[in-house]
This record gives sequence, structure tokens and C-alpha cells, in this order.
Amino acid sequence: MNVNVRANNHKLSEGLERVLDVLETSISPQPASSSTVEKDGKEIDGKIKNKA
Repeated sequence: MNVNVRANNHKLSEGLERVLDVLETSISPQPASSSTVEKDGKEIDGKIKNKA
């Protein structure tokens, strides 16, 4: 078996760099919540979530 591996450390292309910049600016941290919510965002009552 003949395996030829070549690794290069080229700079990112300008287009990929722009995409990564857009993603970085659009992602914002969200505060953690200690409440349990349903898919629609409504908070689940403590009595109900403890049944599971």
C-alpha cells in the first residue's frame, strides 16, 4: 500500500475568512437559564417537570 500525505499551512482564502467573520459577529452569547422551558419557550411548572 502506498500512502502519500501532504500537509500545508496556507492562509485561509479571502472568501472563507469573510464567512467566518460573519459567523463570528452573528453569534452572541446567551445567559444561562435555570428554568426549564418547552419548545415554544413557555416555562414548565416545577410540579410538572418533577414528574418525569
